[in-house]
Amino acid sequence: MNLHLELTKWKGSRLRSDLKNVVGSKGNEKQTFFTGLVSRYKDKWNMNTKQGISQLEWYAHLLAKTKQTTQHGAHEQLYIHAESPMVMGQGEGSVLETHLTLHRLYGVPYLPATALKGVAAHYCDQYLGREDDGDGFRLDGEYHKVLFGSQDQRGLITFHDAFPTLESISDAISIDVLTPHHQNYNLGIKAGDTIVQAPRDDDTPVPVHFLNVKADFEITVSCEQTSETAINWLKIAAELLGQAIEQEGLGGKTNAGYGRFTRKRDEEK
Repeated sequence: MNLHLELTKWKGSRLRSDLKNVVGSKGNEKQTFFTGLVSRYKDKWNMNTKQGISQLEWYAHLLAKTKQTTQHGAHEQLYIHAESPMVMGQGEGSVLETHLTLHRLYGVPYLPATALKGVAAHYCDQYLGREDDGDGFRLDGEYHKVLFGSQDQRGLITFHDAFPTLESISDAISIDVLTPHHQNYNLGIKAGDTIVQAPRDDDTPVPVHFLNVKADFEITVSCEQTSETAINWLKIAAELLGQAIEQEGLGGKTNAGYGRFTRKRDEEK
């Protein structure tokens, strides 16, 4: 089952796809679609293929292969534990009202390297940059360029896509709902010629169902150079990323409690 195809291509993952029927629909139809999707997703991870290879065995092989390709030179790893569901990529274009960041080939939720690098770079500029006596850690500062690069030079540190851990992948997807109560008022729909309809107690709520991700992730940052200086910068980058994730969160709606993570220490793995 490729969850990306299930949500973006009619009959892209299975011939009995009902994606076409829920495009543009509201309420119960979309809820039923998402509920069935989550159920099939969980069932797939507990099912053996005709070749006798389970989805988990395939995924374990994928993780092992990914780890081999991300650990050339020096590298640092972070293990983060989900304290709340995450919604990443929700504002991107979609045939449905909401989107979810999923790997196009593997059909599983993941953390794109660009998102991880962006979180770390923003945290470096906004927090570490303010504490620095100079401007080295601010955007376009000397240290910031070393870590993350600029338009004119490549950064020393490489950030890699991160996938859910083997233990958390099967229960990573669940359904959630957002219920705007005053849609006409929020959209600025007029009740008369010039008056915007004011919010009222008898407004009809409009539930919007969407998918979220709650999983643990193993994150790798690496550096091709193995000098003592390069390794020190690598450790700084890993610490920056870890602090950024714990303090800022990942994905959207972090102010509402989504995308909150804590780091798992070596003794907790």
